[in-house]
Amino acid sequence: MTGSFTEFWSRPGVGSELASSFQWPILISICVYIPVVMGLVKFMKKREALELKWVSLIWYTALSVLSGMGAGMMVFDDASLLTRAFEPEDNYKPATRAAVALFCLTKTLEFGDTILLALKKRPVSFLHSFHHFTVALYCWHAQLVNVSFAHLFVLINLCVHATMYGYYALSVVFKGSRGSQGIAGAICACLFTLRPYITSFQLAQMFVGSAISWCAVHGQAGILVNDVEKNNAKWALAMYVSYAVLFGHFYVRSYFKGYRAAMTTLMASFHAFALYGLFMVAWHDARMRLLVEVFVMWQICGFGITVGAHRLWAHRSFEAKLPARVFLMILNSIASQGSILHWARDHRTHHRHSETDKDPHNAKKGFWYAHMGWLLLNKPDEVKHAGREIDCRDLYADPVVMLQKRFDPWWNFSFCFLLPAFYGWAVYGSFWLGFFVHGCLRWIVVLHATWCVNSVAHLWGDRPYDPKSNPAENVWVSVGAVGEGWHNWHHAFPFDYAASELGLSFQWNPSKLLIDFLAAIGQVTHRKRATKHWQSIVKSREARAARLQHQQTESEKDTADEEASSSSPSLTVSEPASEPSKEEIEEAADVDTGFETTTTSQEGGKREGVLGGVRVGGGLKRVPSSGDVPSMVPRPSTFTSLLFLLRDASVCGLIAAFALSLVLFADVPRVLHGPLWALYAVAQGTVCMGLWVIAQECAAGRFTSRFPLVNHMVGLVVSTTLLIPYRYGLKQQLLESEGRWGILPAIREQIVALPRLPLTVFVRVFSRFHQHARLPVITLQETVSLAALSAHVVCLFQFSRAFGVTSLSRWVAGPWIVFQAWLGVYFVLLSVKDEKVHSLASAAEENERERETVASPAASPSPLAVEDDPEEIFRWRWIKASLQV
Repeated sequence: MTGSFTEFWSRPGVGSELASSFQWPILISICVYIPVVMGLVKFMKKREALELKWVSLIWYTALSVLSGMGAGMMVFDDASLLTRAFEPEDNYKPATRAAVALFCLTKTLEFGDTILLALKKRPVSFLHSFHHFTVALYCWHAQLVNVSFAHLFVLINLCVHATMYGYYALSVVFKGSRGSQGIAGAICACLFTLRPYITSFQLAQMFVGSAISWCAVHGQAGILVNDVEKNNAKWALAMYVSYAVLFGHFYVRSYFKGYRAAMTTLMASFHAFALYGLFMVAWHDARMRLLVEVFVMWQICGFGITVGAHRLWAHRSFEAKLPARVFLMILNSIASQGSILHWARDHRTHHRHSETDKDPHNAKKGFWYAHMGWLLLNKPDEVKHAGREIDCRDLYADPVVMLQKRFDPWWNFSFCFLLPAFYGWAVYGSFWLGFFVHGCLRWIVVLHATWCVNSVAHLWGDRPYDPKSNPAENVWVSVGAVGEGWHNWHHAFPFDYAASELGLSFQWNPSKLLIDFLAAIGQVTHRKRATKHWQSIVKSREARAARLQHQQTESEKDTADEEASSSSPSLTVSEPASEPSKEEIEEAADVDTGFETTTTSQEGGKREGVLGGVRVGGGLKRVPSSGDVPSMVPRPSTFTSLLFLLRDASVCGLIAAFALSLVLFADVPRVLHGPLWALYAVAQGTVCMGLWVIAQECAAGRFTSRFPLVNHMVGLVVSTTLLIPYRYGLKQQLLESEGRWGILPAIREQIVALPRLPLTVFVRVFSRFHQHARLPVITLQETVSLAALSAHVVCLFQFSRAFGVTSLSRWVAGPWIVFQAWLGVYFVLLSVKDEKVHSLASAAEENERERETVASPAASPSPLAVEDDPEEIFRWRWIKASLQV
């Protein structure tokens, strides 16, 4: 018997012969499987369920034992197969060939699982029937063509089936013992505990099968797979991926009750698809072109969210005609973040109940919840009730919105995935390249860019408009989310169509540019803006703060007079301090427009003053002079400015010369190359910080007071060398912006300033089609600065072509990154004052309300109470004053 078995299965290709011989019985049974199951379910619908306990026990036990025997045969026959994912069928040993063939040709017998479920009136899920139908068809075809990776599939499946059917058999035996005492109850409890692990074992099988199929499809090194096997592997990959998605949905639905199973499975699956798309880009010959196309599609479809769903339909910050609305709806469908109706409703709920339990993505619950957890978890009842209270009649009345809503989600999926897939087929000859790269990868990037507005922009950044709120100004989010990062302004004035205070020269906001362009061609009207409203608020706050300071000063003066009169018997009355003249006040305002601060000296007395000015004894006696500048701050002059410029430039040259000498003449061990280049970057970048200060001196007109042209030439050359746009007239710009930004960080300037020239030209050309166009203005200084920067970039490009990108990164990019890091540190320290000023203005409003209920002015808390460390602010304010004067 054993000899006959070994002799029969020792012949290569015997499994393929059996698959061909039993072709029609297998195919017929597969074809009638679904109709028979559907008919049996309908037949049992009006009948009592059958018990079938012993039948189920025998069936599950037999499948478990046979599966274990098959796995044992393969392992003991040839254990080396465990280390080889791909092996031709000719190299199989007899027991392995028998196990593989019998497993593949008897998969139709597992249809008995579905028959038992139908007879017992258990629900027959789509996952169950789809799995049995497709795996039986695939296994027959794999055995027919003798694929070289079938043995690993079979071995994994046999192990899973031995465990799974053994679990089912034990569940039949101990059914009904849950909660009872004794051994039966303990075993039943143990089986119940093992449920998620059994499902995890099944799910892991799908991931391993997907990995093997993926390797077969792409023909990795050392894997010899012919065209027939590659086609089979493609079907195997599609089959295993679909199993992974369906089993993942079942796993989340069964064991994670707080999660939305469908959404969680969808997000996990498409993140995996996006990763696969990234691999496809890495292996493609046109990888750079693909990345550029993904970036362009990311920005374009992002307008559908920022301009369409957000600023138009959620906030009604402008009105759009039908062509513009259709255009924005299509872009929104490509972005595919749900229907416009649901998106706008949730966003209105977010603004109405921001950072509360009724907020759909409350950032106070943590970064991950605000980023994407709110989408994966079940929506809280408070959020559901709040959403029902939102008035969305305007959205229901819009036919464009309702068209998308009617065909959701297939409408969005078609534009988001099928349209890019056909683009990939038309341009690159690959449908799947377009699906995974232009579709899935681009979609995931856009999703995370939008989610960063809910998470990053609600946790990190500047808060110049409403310091007490969570939303913040974040330039990086603005770059990723096409202009939606200026969130502190947006939450303060949600009706503003620009969603930011400043223009494109200061804040990256291409969404505003698109709205202005649509307005220029007559497709957008009634744009709402909040800048005048904000200016009136700032003036009102400053007036209130000044009035409170005056009241506090008068109160302190009265207190001092009372103390003086009580301590001295003299009846002589001293003359009051003279009030400052209008010219003195204006001159002081040129130096500083801040609020009063009070610090304590080492002697224990008080030092009172206005930052940038001098206050003595509670009254403003004089404006600041050169004697008030601390000794560590150098006095500006043309000669000293030139010395500083030559010093810093010489130090930069010496550092570069020393590094070049090491490269050319020193035999440095390879292990030290990285640390030495890092040391060079730190040294050179630190010295560049001194050159940047000189460029700011030139921008403020302080390098030389007699020769403005020299100021501009030196500032332009130095700024361009540091890859920073040169901005002269800096002092006036700071005064006009009310000191909220100080001197903008260089990285922010480059992001918003470099694209300004081509964008302005583009808008100016196309705006001639509409007579009421509002044209953006680009100044001469911006044109010259951008032209110089462009020339420098061209030089760097030629340098990279001549010496390589590695040399460019070592000599230029490394020091530039360190220089930017120092700028970041500097502006973090400098921004302390700006945040305190606005906190002080808000505190002044609260103090004024408290004064109305308190009889004595002295009982009111001082505005200075919000100052954490006035000495720190005073100290850093001198640095800022030295740049402004």
